[in-house]
Amino acid sequence: MGSASNSDRPAVTSERFCQQDSDVIFRSCDDVLFHIHRKNLETNTGGFPPEEFDTKKEIVLLTETASTLELLFQFIYPQRHPDLETTPFEVLDPLAEAAEKYEVYSAINICKIRMRSFVKEQSLAVMLFAAKHGYYDIVSETASLLLHVPIEEILLRLPPQLVIPWVLYVDSWNKVLRNAITYSTKVIEGTRNWAPTTYYDRLGHHVSQAATYCISCNFNLDIAFGRVLRHLDSIQSLEKLDVIFGHVDEVCCPHTLAVFGAWRLSIEEDISAIEPLVTVL
Repeated sequence: MGSASNSDRPAVTSERFCQQDSDVIFRSCDDVLFHIHRKNLETNTGGFPPEEFDTKKEIVLLTETASTLELLFQFIYPQRHPDLETTPFEVLDPLAEAAEKYEVYSAINICKIRMRSFVKEQSLAVMLFAAKHGYYDIVSETASLLLHVPIEEILLRLPPQLVIPWVLYVDSWNKVLRNAITYSTKVIEGTRNWAPTTYYDRLGHHVSQAATYCISCNFNLDIAFGRVLRHLDSIQSLEKLDVIFGHVDEVCCPHTLAVFGAWRLSIEEDISAIEPLVTVL
């Protein structure tokens, strides 16, 4: 919000907000004038306008565009408010920010609800909005969807109070990944006790004793474990367990299926034990 306009650029007046009996005039950043009644501002907002402005003589400059203000000011009058159900994110995002900035109470909650509906499509933008305004439940909702974003990119944009919680949250996922890899090593060592001293493949051919084969079906466990481990390469991969363990379907032995099932279950249990970010906060 700025002081009176000294701009020589021509301005037009909003067709919706052009009442002659208004006592406050706002000018958008793209030079549209909005004639608003101070009574409605005082009743329905907490951030309009500062007392130091003589709004009967001055035009108050705002940093928002006309399209955002056109929506925002409809929320301060006793009328049916705009239906934001189909409002695209590029329109909703600046509106939600303006509602928070100027404390337009009747718009704040509906904007928050609609922003939440874009958690999957606009995860980062929604998370940053929620973090800025203290909606930590929404921050937690978006957290697991942003594990693919480099941590430094997130930390540079988070408010200070969320930096340490975010680092701890990401580290908890890294611990799950480390445990998954460690678990596999233990299982591989344990399965070496299954096999006889001489190894044969399914066609009866002698094979190297360096590999580990299931005593029941001669399934090459080392190859199977290697397939899984190659894909357990980041914390993002922990969200693709169906794909990573999908090759196990080709195993015919219940013994071997049980090994991979236990491995996957251990990962899923570790993931379920991760504290939501809101808990850390």
